Amino acid sequence: MNKYRIIRKKSDQQIYLAEFAITEWKYHGPYKDIKAAKSAKNRKEKDEIMKSCGLVKCKDSMGRTIWE
Repeated sequence: MNKYRIIRKKSDQQIYLAEFAITEWKYHGPYKDIKAAKSAKNRKEKDEIMKSCGLVKCKDSMGRTIWE
């Protein structure tokens, strides 16, 4: 499971979501504020857990995203 951190880069002073895998750091963003970055972090963690359980993300007939 990857680790996620909310950071502010010194180079451009913007908020990013840093994902640490075994070999490297990946940066997602920039986000407009901390609240948006926290939402993205929670969503990515939830998606990773659902995928590890063997579920697949898809759309239902109403256009909503569901896991099955």
